Amino acid sequence: KKVNKRVLEALINAGAMDDFALENEDLNQVRARLKAQMPKAIQGAEQVARDAEVGITDLFGGIAEPKSDDAGASVIVPPLTSMQRLHGEKETLGLFLTGHPIDGFESEIRQFCRTPIKDLRTGKQSQWVTGMVVSQRVMKTKRGTSMGFLVLDDRTARLEVSLFSEAFEQYGGKVSKDELLVVEGEVQHDEYNGGTALRASRILTVDEARQRFARGLRLDFSSCGLPENFSGRLKELICGHLSSQFGGVANCPVEVLYPQAGAVAKIVLGNDWRVLISEELLQVLNRSFDAADIRPIY
Repeated sequence: KKVNKRVLEALINAGAMDDFALENEDLNQVRARLKAQMPKAIQGAEQVARDAEVGITDLFGGIAEPKSDDAGASVIVPPLTSMQRLHGEKETLGLFLTGHPIDGFESEIRQFCRTPIKDLRTGKQSQWVTGMVVSQRVMKTKRGTSMGFLVLDDRTARLEVSLFSEAFEQYGGKVSKDELLVVEGEVQHDEYNGGTALRASRILTVDEARQRFARGLRLDFSSCGLPENFSGRLKELICGHLSSQFGGVANCPVEVLYPQAGAVAKIVLGNDWRVLISEELLQVLNRSFDAADIRPIY
């Protein structure tokens, strides 16, 4: 009676049911599967409880139990993304338990934002900084306009970022807690805490940063070979992400590497197949071609 859907979901998000993993399942897979199984599991448990109340038993005197597959043991669902897993932990526990949201992006982010927060130095030149928003606040100026302050965390250190009125009006809508942002601005000495602070001039989401800095998208099959019906599957997967559908913005060419006759061949798709690189596209491609190395080129 107490372990309802809401409680079960919290237990799954918190990692309390990770030991129900099947062979070779990782955290993202087991938590996605358990969530998909919940409706049938709860339904089966309620049926057992109803049978017990009216005295339905099996021939050996025990309570009749549902068949082993009633809880959906054969359910096949896409795994959670690492970000979904971590946000589930934060929502339930108030903290990230099995990692940090920047983990899955760090090697990519360092391609265009090379300096971690702890190594920032003050200077007049504009610098790019990446981090997760851990707090934010908004205040009114004497002129009645709004300005914002946020704190970024990239695991190496934290940095306060100020958004003055014009920048806040333009970019304030992108700022939300636990969002991973790429910020451009001037790093200044912070007289309040003796460290550094940043005055932001531009804020990008991770997808916008990919569109700003990426030179292309590489699908590397050199170590595994092309899968069956590759061209048809690829066409289907990228059709909804073509640059032409977004006004030609961020024209990133797609290149495919594959083994052929003892060497590795590279083919670059034509201009009609340039794409807008996004987390959604990368997830779709990685799920479909999980043996390949798929990443933006910087």
